[in-house]
Amino acid sequence: MEWVPLKKCLSLLRTRGRVLWQEDTGRLYLNWTCSQVEVNFRGTCLVACLRAESGFSGQADGPLGEHRVLWPWAAVLEEDREDFSRRFQVDDKSPAMLLWFGPKPETRRLRLVKLTENQRTALALEGFWMEGELLPPEPSPARGRIEFVGDSITCGYGNEGMGREKGYYSAEENGWLTYGALTARALGLEASMVSISGICLAPRQGKPERYSMRDIYSYTDRVQEDNQGRPSLTPWDFKAAPLDYLVMNLGANDAMGVANAPDPEAERECFERDYEEFLYRLRELNGPRPWVVCALGPIGFEMLPGMERAVRRYQKQSGDGRVSLLRLPGIEPADPVGPWGHPHWVTHQKMALALEEHLRRLPR
Repeated sequence: MEWVPLKKCLSLLRTRGRVLWQEDTGRLYLNWTCSQVEVNFRGTCLVACLRAESGFSGQADGPLGEHRVLWPWAAVLEEDREDFSRRFQVDDKSPAMLLWFGPKPETRRLRLVKLTENQRTALALEGFWMEGELLPPEPSPARGRIEFVGDSITCGYGNEGMGREKGYYSAEENGWLTYGALTARALGLEASMVSISGICLAPRQGKPERYSMRDIYSYTDRVQEDNQGRPSLTPWDFKAAPLDYLVMNLGANDAMGVANAPDPEAERECFERDYEEFLYRLRELNGPRPWVVCALGPIGFEMLPGMERAVRRYQKQSGDGRVSLLRLPGIEPADPVGPWGHPHWVTHQKMALALEEHLRRLPR
């Protein structure tokens, strides 16, 4: 078996989503939901050498009342298949993961996909052990790009779990079955996700969090670099990865922040201003090309009227004709429900169908 550090084969990789390469550590961080690395391999065995960084559950719900340690989950896809050939947890005891094994040399296109969200779990690729060689990426047809900006719903929090009282378990968070990932595959688009559980659009008095979306959106992975104590942050290169669509599903956590604020009405007005200002920021960073879909659902609909007012004001003042509103389907009584009232993958499927239909109706 030959050891190939990532620095020596970086040019042979194809990435999807916001990934963070660090020259000094030799690691490629795949922290955002559904971020991916694709390799074209010829040989009999390929093993990924990974580095997992753990997080903690939001609630002290371990067997002894402690915070549980959380580890990232990832999966392997072969060729263009949509079902996993392997799905696994990565922790400090199992950093090496088999991507491919065969009795005789074969050529395989393999994708490593992170299933769990940023901030709670981190995952980096450091290199490969192999019997064979990595080949240059195969030519692929041009694909449009879509980005999903959101909170726990976009992450897929508990979408494979059941029960309203259960806390966060990384094994139950499957980014591949979220409304965003489902929509992207249905439309043949390359997807990226910028989403963190609990996050608000902007800081809210009634729901203090480490970050708001306003704080992190312009960077490749501020969470990782802050955790490492980096003196400077890596900006995301928006021009290198232009979008066709941007779907923003934020407001559910802001609703809690408004409800718990000392002056809810003043905080509600602040949300509207923040939303309008963030639309200007999104357009500044992404340019005039992408459609911006201001979505909300399947919970947190209390903020929908304010969101609509903010969008209408922005459209009128900016003249931006490539912004639309979408109320996503809510959780229906017959739907399974994940922990803390989060949508199950059954609801995510309905959300994906509604979003797909909405995007298909938008003018090109």
